[in-house]
Amino acid sequence: MVAGVSVLAAAYQPLWTAGAVYEDRRWLAEAIVRPSVWPRPRSLALWAWWLAPGARAAHLLSLALHLLVSGLVGVLAWRLGLSRGAAWFAAGLLALHPLTSEAVGYLSARTELLAAVGVLGACLLATVAFRPWSWLAIASCLWLGVMGKESASVGFLLVPLVYWATGDRLIAEVTSYVAALGVAIGVILSGGWQLIADRGGSAVYADNGTTVLAIMDVSWWPWLLVQATAAMRLLGQAVLPLTLTVDYDYDVVALWVRYAALAGLVALAGLAWSQRSRRPLVTFGLAWTLLAILPRFIVQTPRGILNEHQFLTPLIGLVIAGAALWDEWRAYVEALTLRTPHE
Repeated sequence: MVAGVSVLAAAYQPLWTAGAVYEDRRWLAEAIVRPSVWPRPRSLALWAWWLAPGARAAHLLSLALHLLVSGLVGVLAWRLGLSRGAAWFAAGLLALHPLTSEAVGYLSARTELLAAVGVLGACLLATVAFRPWSWLAIASCLWLGVMGKESASVGFLLVPLVYWATGDRLIAEVTSYVAALGVAIGVILSGGWQLIADRGGSAVYADNGTTVLAIMDVSWWPWLLVQATAAMRLLGQAVLPLTLTVDYDYDVVALWVRYAALAGLVALAGLAWSQRSRRPLVTFGLAWTLLAILPRFIVQTPRGILNEHQFLTPLIGLVIAGAALWDEWRAYVEALTLRTPHE
């Protein structure tokens, strides 16, 4: 554990001299002027800025939240049935994965860390034997997550998945119906259903709520294709993080590549389903990732294409799937060693 913390400290050593970038200054100014706005989405993020207004303190808070998220992932992996070693592997992999660096180093992305804490807290509660208070506690965790960022609402899809993984099928079915109803209501209220029905729409892209920069087409099918492309790119970066960038230019991606990306996501869903009996936790991890990015295909925002720091929660599923494969490989090696006669 000491070695892991030392490696993490070395990896994030540049944070001690890093400053504010992009939207960080706007968040800081808003938190200082209105630190007590509560409750509304991201109000918890505002409080976090108010508590740690200096650059160094703010980076330290983000790093502490990253450690908390990594620890919760390890506990969740263990509660789902992975060995203690695999749980440590999952926690360490998430803590040191290059794809998480933007969520930690970019202070405005702290909202993703807060959302992940809420989602993981709710999912951990779902691994405990069901009690009458369970749903209230789970809803409270998700509410706190949404106070960090609205993306924590994906927990309403992930909690039923956890119930399925732990064998509580009746509770899983009930929560699935509730989640489906909630998603349907959310899509209708957000106007997403009308966009899907019309196969098109438009939205205003503004930098400060008053200055209109552009009216941009956000028709549903092109939106689906570009988000699928972004998702497949980040899935590739999760396995081999070689071309991480702040703002990838998806406009230059050929149309056939976008269709191939969508087909790749469908194939990944098929792979997850095919492994449900032989490798249930691999299926769980892949399903977690796909469910976590699902709202990105429905909620349409101009130029709001899935990026590195927004991939934090989906990455958790891949980490758990990887830890499950690592656990399987380790068990295979141990069994092979026991069968090999000693000279």
